[in-house]
Amino acid sequence: MTNTPNVTPASADRSYTRRTVLALGAGAGTVALAGCASVANFLGDLVLDDVNVFNGTDQELSGSIEVTDPSETLVLDEEFEVVPEEDEEDDDVDEDSGQVYADVFTDDGEYVVSITLDEDSAIDGETTAEATVEITDTEEDHIAVLLGADGANGPIEVVVIQEFTDIGEYVEE
Repeated sequence: MTNTPNVTPASADRSYTRRTVLALGAGAGTVALAGCASVANFLGDLVLDDVNVFNGTDQELSGSIEVTDPSETLVLDEEFEVVPEEDEEDDDVDEDSGQVYADVFTDDGEYVVSITLDEDSAIDGETTAEATVEITDTEEDHIAVLLGADGANGPIEVVVIQEFTDIGEYVEE
């Protein structure tokens, strides 16, 4: 009898309702104002996984994401819809305000991340972006896709972070 481990497919993903992200964001914001980054990172670690898509605009965004690993194997190919993080008008609607993908990383090395937004989700006229990022620790590193984040280098930015507060290096505070 062979023992087969319980394996989650690379395409398995989690999404968080607007209420969950707002609660974590409010908690992280409160903690950040109090000057305690370690608690903010603790809260962020509850949300972050291998690949994370964040909507920094005031509109709902939809599109697709592909990630290729160091051996040039497609390890993530998913569509997403994310509402604005500030959209609090209807508390009864549980829409996804962030998209998180687990079990994407296979080995340390260069990963190619390709983002394609639907035409009606263009940010400053941009609908595509591709970036090559270096993952040096598959347990600690996270890819963050920042869509329309204030202070980012472009309308679609792909960065590697280890802690939630590392996003502050790439966006306006």
